[in-house]
Amino acid sequence: MTVTAKQALLRLSPEEKLRLIGELWDSLTPAQDHGAIPGWHRQVVRKRLADHKRHPHDTVPWSKVKRELMKRAKA
Repeated sequence: MTVTAKQALLRLSPEEKLRLIGELWDSLTPAQDHGAIPGWHRQVVRKRLADHKRHPHDTVPWSKVKRELMKRAKA
């Protein structure tokens, strides 16, 4: 990445940066995942899934999480 490109990216608003992060993430293919998922990540996911199954109503919708993140980014 050129210095000019990096400088342009750093000038983006928080909302634009988040949108770009999402687009870049979505553009990755499974072959580009840079290796296997570490075992401790799998353990965390299993624990969280088990917690969710025990308490399915203790969730926060993505729309609310995103709204709160955007508020914090503007502050």
